Amino acid sequence: MTDVRCHCRGYQLGYPRASQVKEKFAQLRFYMTHYTDEIDKIIREAERKSAVTCECCGKPGELRDD
Repeated sequence: MTDVRCHCRGYQLGYPRASQVKEKFAQLRFYMTHYTDEIDKIIREAERKSAVTCECCGKPGELRDD
């Protein structure tokens, strides 16, 4: 591994870490560094669910462009 400085305490390279979490095109977008297939599967499922869940109340919903 290369020697990369990190400004937070205790973080070690190679461990899963969220690099970005945001909304894009009305859906959750979650970007990770050093993730596993299991973590990727969980993230993709959360992203899929975000497209069919109301962001205000959590009930089933749908994407709209209004």
